[in-house]
Amino acid sequence: QVTPVDVIAYVRLNLDDNGKPAFDTTVVSVDIHGVSTPFTGEAPLDFGFGRKGELMVFTNGASVFSYNLDQGYLYGIGIVPESEYSADDSISFLDVDPVSNVVTVCWNRKFVNKENVASLSSEISFYRLGEQGTFEILKRVYPDELPEGSALANGSNVTIVSDGGDSEFALFATNDGSLCSVDLRGDGVDATVKRMYHFPELARTSESDT
Repeated sequence: QVTPVDVIAYVRLNLDDNGKPAFDTTVVSVDIHGVSTPFTGEAPLDFGFGRKGELMVFTNGASVFSYNLDQGYLYGIGIVPESEYSADDSISFLDVDPVSNVVTVCWNRKFVNKENVASLSSEISFYRLGEQGTFEILKRVYPDELPEGSALANGSNVTIVSDGGDSEFALFATNDGSLCSVDLRGDGVDATVKRMYHFPELARTSESDT
């Protein structure tokens, strides 16, 4: 019996003596830890690198890990409780902004009511990736902070905008067509979502819409 195991494989690209790019012949593979098992075969494809390219960040669908290309696994943070993790209750988005080192994680939960109508809720967390692979919480958006009844559809992106100084905020669109922003500066973890504009033509009327 063959068991599929998700890994991240990479090779190093260096400059040779003539200044031309050359690939290292050694392929390094990193096993992705499972949610309740040593390995997984259902990890999301999302991953990213920190500002200097030394730290890689990836997820197994419930937790987020930092990995040093020379030292291996460093830190992990739990997002989805192990008892709640499923295909309908997992991390739907992970990204690392290489300019600000902000790690964005979206946790989506799908619910079906008595009328068999599906709905979605989203919780978005923002962390600062430290030089040692640590995750410092910046802000967290809870479902009730989003426009009423809205969430981030699976496959949606979150963009970080930073000028390297006093301004740093996140932009994203919810499934009701709202363009929203979150200021990542200031005290406290609880975030305030600002609805900047509403595009009704971009709204998804159901979870089956694409």
